[in-house]
Amino acid sequence: MTDATPPPPAPRLTRGRFAFFLLLTGLCVLADLGTKDAIYGPAVDRERRGESPLPIIRGFLYVRPVQNAGGVFGLFPGRNYVFILFSATAIGVIFSLLILSRKSAETPFLVALGLILGGALGNFWDRIFFGYVRDFIALTFWPTFNV
Repeated sequence: MTDATPPPPAPRLTRGRFAFFLLLTGLCVLADLGTKDAIYGPAVDRERRGESPLPIIRGFLYVRPVQNAGGVFGLFPGRNYVFILFSATAIGVIFSLLILSRKSAETPFLVALGLILGGALGNFWDRIFFGYVRDFIALTFWPTFNV
């Protein structure tokens, strides 16, 4: 016979944990939109002057503005309305997951949802106000993306 003790109960979604989730999400949105505003304009000006992308680590990492009017990796360009609808649905699903998990709100789960929601809200903002997502982080081996 083994003397197995049951695991401790998972933390519930209290007001404090929900406030943590909202704070993390808000900080992620601010980081997303803030980096885009701070970097995108000067990077676009640099390209307009005919200069190459700004190297951060030559041969590996550059700042290069890209207007992504499509989905992930620029797939299906020109369907902004579809991606706005998709983003709104994803935001709703994330809040639904949070509500459904209120009896089991582990910190890593809240952090993951908060980061995903922050990125989704930042890109949703871009699609609504610009008609595309502002990407600027360019790796030599990967499509351009943002924070």
